[in-house]
Amino acid sequence: GDIYYNNGSAIARLGAGTSGQLLQTGGSGANPSWTTVASGAFGQMVFNTNDTTYSNSSQSTYVRATNCKVDITPSSASKSILVMFNVNLRSTYTDSSFQHKLIRIIGGTETVLRTTSSIYDYEHYAGTGSNNRYWHSTQFFVDAPNTTSQVTYTFEFRNAHNTNAIYVNNDDQSQFMALEIN
Repeated sequence: GDIYYNNGSAIARLGAGTSGQLLQTGGSGANPSWTTVASGAFGQMVFNTNDTTYSNSSQSTYVRATNCKVDITPSSASKSILVMFNVNLRSTYTDSSFQHKLIRIIGGTETVLRTTSSIYDYEHYAGTGSNNRYWHSTQFFVDAPNTTSQVTYTFEFRNAHNTNAIYVNNDDQSQFMALEIN
């Protein structure tokens, strides 16, 4: 549990902290240290990554990215959950758009929490002479699930503009996080 670091003049040892402490930086020129997080702001955090590729060429039907999800069990029914998705996207056409629904599942019951507007022009052109466009869609949502049962957050997507295929995780993974707010 010890950490070795360069203190500017030599390799130094920072002994293991106590249970529950986090490593903290003191900023430029300061040595790292252990700190105890003050209670009150956040509770548990759950993080998941996924690189399963999904595609959809339907303008009217959403496709569920079933492995692109995060599961969290709130410690109290009064807790809110901050949900964050950073989804990797790709289109082979310049006139495509990405629209998605954020879905909450509790005990098999699904609730659509949010449907985004179509995302146009948030694209990165990749390669000379190529129509491949890559971009990330980052979404934040605060939910109050009012339960102590497991909650799953996932999403469905479509090309809201036309029937050209759009892809999730075609060349990179996506990240999902749920953070309990005290």
